[in-house]
Amino acid sequence: MRKVLIVLGTLALGATTVGRAAVAPKPYVATAPVKLPMDFNHFYPYEEIVDALHRLNRAFPQLSKVYTVGHSREGRDLVVIEITNYAKGDPAKKPGIFIDGNIHGNEIQGGEVALYTAWYLLNRYDLNDPYARKLVDDRTWYILPVVNVDSRVRFFTQPQDPNTPRHNSKPYDNDRDGLVDEDPPMDLDGDGQILEMRIRDPFGNMKPGPDPREMDPRDTFERGTWRLLGNEGIDHDGDGRTGEDDIGGGMDMNRNYPANWAPPHRQFGAGPYPTSEPEILAEVLFTDAHPNIVLVQNYHNNGNFILYPPSDRASAQGNAADVQVLNALGQRGLKFLPDYTQGTSFDLLYSVNGGSLDFHYLMHGAWAFTNELWRLEPQYRTQEGSDQQLKYNDEVVHGMWFTPWHKFMHPQFGEVEIGGWNQFSSRVPPADYLPEMCQRNCLFTLFKASQLAELSVEEATAEALGGGMYKVKVRVANLGSLPTRPAETARNGAEPPLTVAFGAPASVQIIAAGSAQRFTWALRATEVPKQPRDLALLKIGTLAGQSDVWLVWLVKKTGSAPASITITAAHPKTGEASRDVMLQ
Repeated sequence: MRKVLIVLGTLALGATTVGRAAVAPKPYVATAPVKLPMDFNHFYPYEEIVDALHRLNRAFPQLSKVYTVGHSREGRDLVVIEITNYAKGDPAKKPGIFIDGNIHGNEIQGGEVALYTAWYLLNRYDLNDPYARKLVDDRTWYILPVVNVDSRVRFFTQPQDPNTPRHNSKPYDNDRDGLVDEDPPMDLDGDGQILEMRIRDPFGNMKPGPDPREMDPRDTFERGTWRLLGNEGIDHDGDGRTGEDDIGGGMDMNRNYPANWAPPHRQFGAGPYPTSEPEILAEVLFTDAHPNIVLVQNYHNNGNFILYPPSDRASAQGNAADVQVLNALGQRGLKFLPDYTQGTSFDLLYSVNGGSLDFHYLMHGAWAFTNELWRLEPQYRTQEGSDQQLKYNDEVVHGMWFTPWHKFMHPQFGEVEIGGWNQFSSRVPPADYLPEMCQRNCLFTLFKASQLAELSVEEATAEALGGGMYKVKVRVANLGSLPTRPAETARNGAEPPLTVAFGAPASVQIIAAGSAQRFTWALRATEVPKQPRDLALLKIGTLAGQSDVWLVWLVKKTGSAPASITITAAHPKTGEASRDVMLQ
């Protein structure tokens, strides 16, 4: 087994790290036992994931809550664990991170990576890791390990092939014969897997490959040896095909979000309308109700990709400022995930309409990423093809992925052979590799969370000008590396601007207000180039990472009593920061 990365570093995109680190109550000791051990060397059935979330909550009740945000098509709970230090402020006013996994039913390891992230944050917090404490004290985490809960249950309890069950269980007429789910694959030989069937046929389309376990397409000038019949099954509807009308085969929930959605004739699996599926509707309503969510991380498989928006080539705007930020984060991700490739879906895979990335980015103003987990290791990618996969099967997983061909008397076709790759053979890593996969992907997500915009009112001064007049000058800074909102959502109006409020008693009247030149100290007309409608609430727009802005108010105080002014910078994605200044 490969060495597992165990060191958690504090990295930064810019010149500084994640704001100002909290002081740990006692030294962090990496060798100390964790409060709640969990095993990440196996895959968790749905019920075990739900139980694990509740165990985490019971072990860390001051830092977590577990609740149901909706129900699946078959009535199962969509369970979220919320993580933050409730003693350190309102969770809704802290930057939010939303993580989900397993939206495609056979992409199961996303559930383990999401669960691991919750486990890691809580246990590292308990060990007084200052990095983890900062991320739990000052952030709110919403983690939904399994979106496609019905299909995860099917994956663990019913025979499957390497590509099923991707979709949810919504009935669908795959073969367009007017019937629904009538011809599903079947485990004819009772080995618990859906494999392939082949029959000897001199006019068949396949011939033996270099390895006799595999087959290659014959060319024009060759005789065939085998004809592939498809997945194990019986031709129930008499159309000459087996296993072609699986349960729920036409609904891809990652094509059902209400951003850049396209109908099924343009985007297969999109559903009849956006959010037609209860699981996606539940996620959309939940994230709509949490405008503090500024970072979204989806976990899929496979291919070892770090993907970011936009996902649809036809409608991609490619906002240059956002691309720079997303690309910088993706490049840093390659330090945690060195065998990955980063970029957009349409550049690295295919164009996607109605996907999660575009929804959260375009409609919620969140920095959104999808990690495609797992690929054969580089030494087994020297040449593409099943021969390399067979070597991996023989040398690494000791034959567990490939079932040798064996004879079976089919009730319709007579003697056939059944064999081939099982459901764990292409998308899911060996369970022993899970801990490293979980940790490396977790660390990348934690790094992104550490770089979020962080507001601070760094300076606030009041200069007496005589006659009861004062010049109040304030410096508002973004100590994080990321902007306070993406440029694209600023352009399309999906997210409000950063605001700075001037709170004062009735004895203080605002005469003028506006932005100030950074190094200009004398009050000049150029310091207030534009009079806002509300002089007590200045709209800054967007504050770039590692940057600041100077604001100035010209005010008049009546009476001789001192007056206290409170300056508050705020945005739904960043929370609030304030500072007081006195007018003597």
